[in-house]
Amino acid sequence: MWLNGSPAVHFSHDPLADSIPLQTASTLGVHGGQLPLFKFKPRHETINWRRISAIDVDRVAHELDFVTLQENIMNITFCKMDAEKCPYCQNPLDSTLLKIFRLAQLTIEYLLHSQEYLTANLQMYEEKLQASEFGKEQIKKELCNLSDEMKSQKQECKRRKQIISSQQMMIQSGANNYYKCPYCDKTFMNSFFLQSHIQRRHPNNSDVEMQKRNHSDKIQDEINQLKKQLQHTQSQLEAEKQLYFKTHSQELEKRTMKENETTKNFERWKEEEKKKLNSEMEKMKEVLAEEFKEMTEKNAALERELLQIKHTSIQLKSSLGALKNEHEHNIQEESRRYQQEVKDLKNILKKQVC
Repeated sequence: MWLNGSPAVHFSHDPLADSIPLQTASTLGVHGGQLPLFKFKPRHETINWRRISAIDVDRVAHELDFVTLQENIMNITFCKMDAEKCPYCQNPLDSTLLKIFRLAQLTIEYLLHSQEYLTANLQMYEEKLQASEFGKEQIKKELCNLSDEMKSQKQECKRRKQIISSQQMMIQSGANNYYKCPYCDKTFMNSFFLQSHIQRRHPNNSDVEMQKRNHSDKIQDEINQLKKQLQHTQSQLEAEKQLYFKTHSQELEKRTMKENETTKNFERWKEEEKKKLNSEMEKMKEVLAEEFKEMTEKNAALERELLQIKHTSIQLKSSLGALKNEHEHNIQEESRRYQQEVKDLKNILKKQVC
Protein backbone atom coordinates (compact mmCIF):
# COMPACT_ATOMS: atom_id res chain seq x y z
CA MET A 1 0.00 0.00 0.00
CA TRP A 2 1.21 3.51 -0.80
CA LEU A 3 0.60 6.56 1.40
CA ASN A 4 1.07 10.03 -0.16
CA GLY A 5 3.13 8.56 -2.94
CA SER A 6 5.31 6.41 -0.72
CA PRO A 7 4.93 2.71 0.17
CA ALA A 8 3.84 2.07 3.75
CA VAL A 9 5.36 -1.20 4.98
CA HIS A 10 6.68 -2.55 8.28
CA PHE A 11 10.27 -3.00 9.51
CA SER A 12 12.02 -5.47 11.72
CA HIS A 13 15.08 -3.73 13.12
CA ASP A 14 15.89 -0.86 15.50
CA PRO A 15 18.55 1.45 13.96
CA LEU A 16 19.20 3.24 17.25
CA ALA A 17 20.04 0.01 19.07
CA ASP A 18 23.51 -0.04 17.53
CA SER A 19 23.54 3.10 15.30
CA ILE A 20 24.34 0.94 12.19
CA PRO A 21 22.04 1.32 9.13
CA LEU A 22 20.75 -1.57 7.05
CA GLN A 23 23.30 -2.84 4.54
CA THR A 24 22.90 -6.46 3.41
CA ALA A 25 20.53 -9.36 3.93
CA SER A 26 22.85 -10.75 6.61
CA THR A 27 22.81 -7.49 8.58
CA LEU A 28 19.05 -6.96 8.25
CA GLY A 29 18.36 -8.68 11.57
CA VAL A 30 15.57 -8.17 14.03
CA HIS A 31 15.86 -6.51 17.43
CA GLY A 32 14.97 -9.11 20.06
CA GLY A 33 14.44 -11.90 17.49
CA GLN A 34 10.70 -11.24 17.05
CA LEU A 35 10.61 -10.93 13.23
CA PRO A 36 12.42 -12.90 10.46
CA LEU A 37 15.54 -11.67 8.68
CA PHE A 38 15.09 -9.73 5.45
CA LYS A 39 15.25 -11.89 2.30
CA PHE A 40 14.74 -11.14 -1.36
CA LYS A 41 11.52 -12.76 -2.55
CA PRO A 42 11.50 -15.17 -5.55
CA ARG A 43 10.33 -13.88 -8.93
CA HIS A 44 7.36 -15.84 -10.25
CA GLU A 45 5.03 -13.39 -12.04
CA THR A 46 4.78 -13.02 -15.81
CA ILE A 47 5.35 -9.60 -17.32
CA ASN A 48 2.25 -7.98 -18.85
CA TRP A 49 3.71 -6.58 -22.05
CA ARG A 50 0.46 -4.98 -23.23
CA ARG A 51 -0.03 -3.17 -19.97
CA ILE A 52 3.59 -1.97 -19.90
CA SER A 53 3.39 -0.79 -23.53
CA ALA A 54 0.26 1.23 -22.77
CA ILE A 55 2.03 3.30 -20.08
CA ASP A 56 3.26 6.76 -21.06
CA VAL A 57 6.40 7.10 -18.93
CA ASP A 58 6.85 10.80 -19.68
CA ARG A 59 3.25 11.51 -18.60
CA VAL A 60 3.71 9.53 -15.37
CA ALA A 61 6.88 11.48 -14.53
CA HIS A 62 5.35 14.85 -15.44
CA GLU A 63 2.03 14.35 -13.62
CA LEU A 64 3.48 12.40 -10.66
CA ASP A 65 1.01 9.58 -11.40
CA PHE A 66 1.70 7.42 -8.32
CA VAL A 67 -1.47 5.40 -8.95
CA THR A 68 0.00 3.97 -12.16
CA LEU A 69 3.26 3.19 -10.36
CA GLN A 70 1.33 1.47 -7.58
CA GLU A 71 -0.63 -0.63 -10.07
CA ASN A 72 2.52 -1.88 -11.79
CA ILE A 73 5.16 -1.97 -9.04
CA MET A 74 4.42 -5.56 -7.95
CA ASN A 75 4.36 -6.88 -11.52
CA ILE A 76 7.63 -5.14 -12.40
CA THR A 77 9.44 -5.93 -9.14
CA PHE A 78 8.50 -9.61 -8.90
CA CYS A 79 8.18 -10.64 -12.56
CA LYS A 80 10.43 -13.40 -13.91
CA MET A 81 12.26 -12.29 -17.06
CA ASP A 82 14.55 -15.32 -17.59
CA ALA A 83 12.15 -17.07 -19.98
CA GLU A 84 10.76 -13.92 -21.62
CA LYS A 85 11.30 -13.34 -25.34
CA CYS A 86 11.08 -10.28 -27.52
CA PRO A 87 7.44 -9.92 -28.68
CA TYR A 88 8.65 -8.86 -32.14
CA CYS A 89 11.47 -11.26 -32.99
CA GLN A 90 10.86 -13.99 -30.34
CA ASN A 91 14.56 -13.96 -29.44
CA PRO A 92 15.73 -14.26 -25.79
CA LEU A 93 16.52 -11.04 -23.98
CA ASP A 94 20.10 -9.78 -23.90
CA SER A 95 21.95 -11.18 -20.85
CA THR A 96 23.39 -7.78 -19.92
CA LEU A 97 19.99 -6.13 -20.16
CA LEU A 98 18.48 -8.97 -18.10
CA LYS A 99 21.16 -8.49 -15.44
CA ILE A 100 20.45 -4.75 -15.27
CA PHE A 101 16.71 -5.42 -14.93
CA ARG A 102 17.24 -7.95 -12.11
CA LEU A 103 19.53 -5.50 -10.27
CA ALA A 104 16.83 -2.85 -10.60
CA GLN A 105 14.24 -5.30 -9.18
CA LEU A 106 16.45 -6.06 -6.16
CA THR A 107 17.12 -2.34 -5.66
CA ILE A 108 13.38 -1.54 -5.67
CA GLU A 109 12.64 -4.33 -3.19
CA TYR A 110 15.47 -3.14 -0.92
CA LEU A 111 14.25 0.47 -1.04
CA LEU A 112 10.70 -0.66 -0.19
CA HIS A 113 12.08 -2.55 2.80
CA SER A 114 14.12 0.48 3.90
CA GLN A 115 11.09 2.76 3.71
CA GLU A 116 9.06 0.25 5.68
CA TYR A 117 11.84 0.18 8.25
CA LEU A 118 11.89 3.98 8.65
CA THR A 119 8.08 4.19 8.83
CA ALA A 120 7.88 1.61 11.63
CA ASN A 121 10.61 3.33 13.65
CA LEU A 122 8.97 6.73 13.18
CA GLN A 123 5.69 5.29 14.47
CA MET A 124 7.50 3.75 17.45
CA TYR A 125 9.11 7.08 18.42
CA GLU A 126 5.79 8.88 18.02
CA GLU A 127 4.23 6.39 20.46
CA LYS A 128 7.10 6.94 22.90
CA LEU A 129 6.63 10.70 22.60
CA GLN A 130 2.90 10.36 23.30
CA ALA A 131 3.65 8.18 26.34
CA SER A 132 6.13 10.79 27.57
CA GLU A 133 3.57 13.57 27.11
CA PHE A 134 1.02 11.49 29.02
CA GLY A 135 3.55 11.01 31.85
CA LYS A 136 4.15 14.76 31.97
CA GLU A 137 0.42 15.42 32.23
CA GLN A 138 0.16 12.90 35.09
CA ILE A 139 3.02 14.59 36.93
CA LYS A 140 1.37 17.99 36.42
CA LYS A 141 -1.86 16.62 37.89
CA GLU A 142 0.05 15.21 40.88
CA LEU A 143 1.74 18.58 41.41
CA CYS A 144 -1.62 20.35 41.26
CA ASN A 145 -3.09 17.91 43.79
CA LEU A 146 -0.09 18.37 46.06
CA SER A 147 -0.37 22.14 45.75
CA ASP A 148 -4.07 22.01 46.68
CA GLU A 149 -3.27 19.77 49.64
CA MET A 150 -0.56 22.16 50.82
CA LYS A 151 -2.97 25.08 50.54
CA SER A 152 -5.54 23.26 52.65
CA GLN A 153 -2.84 22.37 55.21
CA LYS A 154 -1.72 26.00 55.34
CA GLN A 155 -5.30 27.13 55.90
CA GLU A 156 -5.70 24.56 58.69
CA CYS A 157 -2.43 25.72 60.28
CA LYS A 158 -3.55 29.32 60.04
CA ARG A 159 -6.86 28.48 61.69
CA ARG A 160 -5.13 26.64 64.52
CA LYS A 161 -2.71 29.53 65.00
CA GLN A 162 -5.65 31.88 65.35
CA ILE A 163 -7.24 29.59 67.95
CA ILE A 164 -3.98 29.35 69.91
CA SER A 165 -3.46 33.11 69.69
CA SER A 166 -6.97 33.81 70.96
CA GLN A 167 -6.46 31.36 73.85
CA GLN A 168 -3.17 33.03 74.77
CA MET A 169 -4.76 36.47 74.68
CA MET A 170 -7.55 35.27 76.92
CA ILE A 171 -5.07 33.82 79.43
CA GLN A 172 -2.88 36.96 79.37
CA SER A 173 -5.84 39.30 79.79
CA GLY A 174 -7.01 37.28 82.81
CA ALA A 175 -3.55 37.45 84.40
CA ASN A 176 -3.45 41.26 84.27
CA ASN A 177 -6.68 41.72 86.33
CA TYR A 178 -7.26 41.45 90.07
CA TYR A 179 -8.07 38.03 91.46
CA LYS A 180 -11.75 38.10 92.39
CA CYS A 181 -13.33 35.54 94.65
CA PRO A 182 -15.93 33.52 92.73
CA TYR A 183 -18.03 33.06 95.90
CA CYS A 184 -18.16 36.63 97.23
CA ASP A 185 -17.41 40.23 96.24
CA LYS A 186 -13.87 40.42 97.62
CA THR A 187 -10.80 40.89 95.38
CA PHE A 188 -7.14 40.14 95.99
CA MET A 189 -3.76 41.18 94.57
CA ASN A 190 -2.59 37.68 93.71
CA SER A 191 -3.75 34.08 93.56
CA PHE A 192 -2.08 33.15 96.88
CA PHE A 193 -4.32 35.52 98.86
CA LEU A 194 -7.33 34.34 96.89
CA GLN A 195 -6.63 30.70 97.66
CA SER A 196 -6.12 31.46 101.35
CA HIS A 197 -9.38 33.37 101.44
CA ILE A 198 -11.28 30.52 99.77
CA GLN A 199 -9.83 27.96 102.18
CA ARG A 200 -10.79 30.09 105.20
CA ARG A 201 -14.14 31.52 104.13
CA HIS A 202 -15.34 29.01 101.53
CA PRO A 203 -13.86 25.65 102.48
CA ASN A 204 -16.71 23.75 100.89
CA ASN A 205 -16.04 25.32 97.46
CA SER A 206 -12.23 24.98 97.41
CA ASP A 207 -12.43 21.58 95.74
CA VAL A 208 -14.47 23.06 92.90
CA GLU A 209 -11.90 25.79 92.39
CA MET A 210 -9.14 23.21 92.36
CA GLN A 211 -10.94 21.31 89.66
CA LYS A 212 -11.32 24.46 87.61
CA ARG A 213 -7.66 25.23 87.92
CA ASN A 214 -6.74 21.69 86.99
CA HIS A 215 -9.04 21.95 84.01
CA SER A 216 -7.40 25.21 82.96
CA ASP A 217 -3.95 23.65 83.27
CA LYS A 218 -5.10 20.72 81.21
CA ILE A 219 -6.37 23.06 78.51
CA GLN A 220 -3.04 24.88 78.51
CA ASP A 221 -1.17 21.59 78.16
CA GLU A 222 -3.36 20.63 75.24
CA ILE A 223 -2.71 23.99 73.63
CA ASN A 224 1.05 23.52 74.02
CA GLN A 225 0.81 20.02 72.60
CA LEU A 226 -1.18 21.30 69.62
CA LYS A 227 1.54 23.90 69.02
CA LYS A 228 4.21 21.21 68.97
CA GLN A 229 2.14 19.02 66.65
CA LEU A 230 1.54 21.97 64.36
CA GLN A 231 5.25 22.77 64.15
CA HIS A 232 6.08 19.11 63.55
CA THR A 233 3.43 18.85 60.83
CA GLN A 234 4.71 22.01 59.13
CA SER A 235 8.31 20.78 59.15
CA GLN A 236 7.25 17.34 57.90
CA LEU A 237 5.17 18.81 55.08
CA GLU A 238 8.01 21.10 54.07
CA ALA A 239 10.47 18.19 54.01
CA GLU A 240 8.08 16.03 51.98
CA LYS A 241 7.51 18.91 49.58
CA GLN A 242 11.24 19.43 49.04
CA LEU A 243 11.82 15.69 48.57
CA TYR A 244 8.92 15.36 46.14
CA PHE A 245 10.02 18.30 44.00
CA LYS A 246 13.63 17.12 44.01
CA THR A 247 12.72 13.55 43.01
CA HIS A 248 10.31 14.55 40.25
CA SER A 249 12.67 17.23 38.94
CA GLN A 250 15.43 14.63 38.58
CA GLU A 251 13.07 12.21 36.85
CA LEU A 252 11.87 14.89 34.44
CA GLU A 253 15.45 15.91 33.69
CA LYS A 254 16.46 12.30 33.01
CA ARG A 255 13.46 11.76 30.74
CA THR A 256 14.17 14.96 28.84
CA MET A 257 17.83 14.05 28.37
CA LYS A 258 16.92 10.56 27.20
CA GLU A 259 14.36 11.88 24.73
CA ASN A 260 16.83 14.43 23.35
CA GLU A 261 19.51 11.77 22.98
CA THR A 262 17.08 9.41 21.24
CA THR A 263 15.97 12.16 18.86
CA LYS A 264 19.58 13.07 18.02
CA ASN A 265 20.51 9.43 17.37
CA PHE A 266 17.49 8.96 15.13
CA GLU A 267 18.23 12.12 13.13
CA ARG A 268 21.88 11.10 12.76
CA TRP A 269 20.93 7.61 11.59
CA LYS A 270 18.34 8.99 9.17
CA GLU A 271 20.93 11.34 7.63
CA GLU A 272 23.44 8.50 7.24
CA GLU A 273 20.82 6.28 5.63
CA LYS A 274 19.83 9.07 3.26
CA LYS A 275 23.45 9.61 2.20
CA LYS A 276 23.91 5.87 1.69
CA LEU A 277 20.79 5.59 -0.48
CA ASN A 278 21.84 8.63 -2.53
CA SER A 279 25.27 7.10 -3.06
CA GLU A 280 23.78 3.80 -4.21
CA MET A 281 21.41 5.59 -6.58
CA GLU A 282 24.32 7.56 -8.07
CA LYS A 283 26.26 4.33 -8.61
CA MET A 284 23.25 2.71 -10.25
CA LYS A 285 22.80 5.74 -12.52
CA GLU A 286 26.46 5.52 -13.56
CA VAL A 287 26.12 1.80 -14.35
CA LEU A 288 22.95 2.40 -16.36
CA ALA A 289 24.56 5.29 -18.22
CA GLU A 290 27.56 3.12 -19.08
CA GLU A 291 25.30 0.33 -20.36
CA PHE A 292 23.31 2.83 -22.38
CA LYS A 293 26.52 4.17 -23.88
CA GLU A 294 27.63 0.67 -24.85
CA MET A 295 24.28 -0.08 -26.48
CA THR A 296 24.46 3.24 -28.35
CA GLU A 297 27.92 2.39 -29.64
CA LYS A 298 26.69 -1.08 -30.63
CA ASN A 299 23.78 0.48 -32.51
CA ALA A 300 26.12 2.90 -34.27
CA ALA A 301 28.35 -0.01 -35.31
CA LEU A 302 25.33 -1.87 -36.68
CA GLU A 303 24.29 1.21 -38.63
CA ARG A 304 27.79 1.54 -40.08
CA GLU A 305 27.69 -2.14 -41.00
CA LEU A 306 24.32 -1.60 -42.67
CA LEU A 307 25.70 1.33 -44.68
CA GLN A 308 28.68 -0.76 -45.70
CA ILE A 309 26.41 -3.62 -46.74
CA LYS A 310 24.25 -1.22 -48.75
CA HIS A 311 27.35 0.17 -50.46
CA THR A 312 28.53 -3.34 -51.25
CA SER A 313 25.11 -4.33 -52.53
CA ILE A 314 25.11 -1.37 -54.93
CA GLN A 315 28.48 -2.44 -56.33
CA LEU A 316 27.25 -6.03 -56.75
CA LYS A 317 23.85 -5.00 -58.12
CA SER A 318 24.53 -6.21 -61.67
CA SER A 319 25.83 -9.62 -60.58
CA LEU A 320 23.58 -10.38 -57.60
CA GLY A 321 20.19 -9.46 -59.13
CA ALA A 322 17.53 -11.41 -57.32
CA LEU A 323 19.87 -12.10 -54.39
CA LYS A 324 20.04 -8.38 -53.69
CA ASN A 325 16.35 -7.99 -52.87
CA GLU A 326 16.38 -10.90 -50.47
CA HIS A 327 19.61 -9.71 -48.80
CA GLU A 328 18.34 -6.14 -48.46
CA HIS A 329 15.08 -7.42 -47.04
CA ASN A 330 16.98 -9.42 -44.40
CA ILE A 331 19.21 -6.45 -43.62
CA GLN A 332 16.20 -4.17 -43.21
CA GLU A 333 14.47 -6.70 -40.98
CA GLU A 334 17.60 -6.99 -38.85
CA SER A 335 17.98 -3.21 -38.75
CA ARG A 336 14.36 -2.75 -37.66
CA ARG A 337 14.81 -5.44 -35.03
CA TYR A 338 17.94 -3.80 -33.60
CA GLN A 339 16.33 -0.35 -33.70
CA GLN A 340 13.29 -1.72 -31.85
CA GLU A 341 15.58 -3.36 -29.25
CA VAL A 342 17.45 -0.08 -28.79
CA LYS A 343 14.16 1.79 -28.43
CA ASP A 344 12.88 -0.71 -25.83
CA LEU A 345 16.18 -0.52 -23.97
CA LYS A 346 16.01 3.28 -23.91
CA ASN A 347 12.49 3.15 -22.51
CA ILE A 348 13.54 0.68 -19.80
CA LEU A 349 16.59 2.77 -18.91
CA LYS A 350 14.46 5.89 -18.68
CA LYS A 351 12.10 4.09 -16.30
CA GLN A 352 14.96 2.92 -14.10
CA VAL A 353 16.60 6.37 -14.03
CA CYS A 354 13.34 8.09 -13.17
